[in-house]
Amino acid sequence: MNPFPYPNDPADPASPAHYPDAATLAEQLMRADFARMHQLRAAAPHAETLEAAEQLLDQAAEIRRAWLLTDGQPFSDFQYLIDAVAAWTRNPAAMRRHLTADNDPAILLPIHRRSHHQAAELTGHTDITPADQPAAAAPTFTAHTHGGQQ
Repeated sequence: MNPFPYPNDPADPASPAHYPDAATLAEQLMRADFARMHQLRAAAPHAETLEAAEQLLDQAAEIRRAWLLTDGQPFSDFQYLIDAVAAWTRNPAAMRRHLTADNDPAILLPIHRRSHHQAAELTGHTDITPADQPAAAAPTFTAHTHGGQQ
């Protein structure tokens, strides 16, 4: 059972329902967990007290720990999201060009394309739309545990 409660609002990036294009339920959960971690980290500097900020950061760290593999390394798709958010924060123009130019799935895997869309959304670059990605077949959903490969 997942230790993190999920909102049931498809408009909330911390809800698995926000990611209907995910290939698996595990991917939906990863994306929702990542968004919640991102929200907690963003809220921490604005907390009313140092103790409240530390609690937010502790919650974010708990989510990240849930996506670590047994060897202590982050699950690769979760790490890809971390890197994508950092890249969209540093240079959104280059990332926008990268996303719109690399329509070949051999260059940018569909799960990575979805990660770039999520990273763009989380960093406030909402002008990137699903129209910027090639058409994909309807996803099929299968249940996996955290850390499972897609």
